Amino acid sequence: MPNMIGKSLLTAFTLCVMSALQQQMVHALSMLKAPTSPGFHNTLTSSRLIFPCQPRSKCTNLRLDTGGERLNARLGKVYDAGLEYETELMAARISDSHIRAFARDGIVPLRKVIGKEWIDLMKEGTRNGRAEDCVESLSLFAKKGPLRSVSCRLLNSAKSLLVSSWLYSDFECDRDFQRPEIGTEEVIKTTVAFFVPLDSVSEDESIKVLRGSHLWSEDSFPKGHQISADVSQQLSIGADLEPGDCVAFHGRSVMNKHVREGSGGVLVAYAADTADSSCNLEEVWEDKLYGMRGETPTTVVQWSKGIAPPNKDWYT
Repeated sequence: MPNMIGKSLLTAFTLCVMSALQQQMVHALSMLKAPTSPGFHNTLTSSRLIFPCQPRSKCTNLRLDTGGERLNARLGKVYDAGLEYETELMAARISDSHIRAFARDGIVPLRKVIGKEWIDLMKEGTRNGRAEDCVESLSLFAKKGPLRSVSCRLLNSAKSLLVSSWLYSDFECDRDFQRPEIGTEEVIKTTVAFFVPLDSVSEDESIKVLRGSHLWSEDSFPKGHQISADVSQQLSIGADLEPGDCVAFHGRSVMNKHVREGSGGVLVAYAADTADSSCNLEEVWEDKLYGMRGETPTTVVQWSKGIAPPNKDWYT
């Protein structure tokens, strides 16, 4: 009899823990602290960081005296399932209109695709503490964040391969346009990069891309080439951005290195499954609905400006 009561109490306790964890899942990322040391500042702003290591989840480190290893594994799966659901949800919000705009212009702004918990996690990575924690937070965002599925949609790919990721503690403005050094020419042909601001950025201060430049040959825009102010004004595309928004641009797009002092940001790049296999890029997402989605009525203007259709809750 005492054993039966003990088992019942353990079962009830387990159910309570699982219920509480599900309710608090949106806050789970806030438990991961990713500060940086003052000496790591320049490294972040100048270096390209590639992370082959697996991110460490707070839930997978949790130990319950009464639950044991099996319960701990179940909690970790619930945590990961929440991140996978978030990623699938973002894939559903990308319409054929966005895909066509990206293919035509090489850039498209996206609204409210990144949750506040992710933004807070990245901000922690630019403020204080250990460099290894900062690397961990960026790795977690790149490998578990919602932009994995968005890259599949924009690149018309069944899988998303992580190319590289950067975390900047602040941004400065550079008016010169150039092709970003994301990877080899073979890789960037099938690459999309995302600029994720950690604070509000106006269109004048935002990253800008020359419309259609991802389709230009290398000879038409050699390294170090300068363009006139008139041409850049006619062709450049930018956007007002708030935390949670991002700009997606093609890896071959000619862009300005637009970085605003005092405002942190993240750049993360993914390649399609057609990328050069010799690069051994890590697969971070597989779109199980690839090729099965139909056209949606969403327009780029509606979504990028946050304009909802009448009588519809746009973001749920």
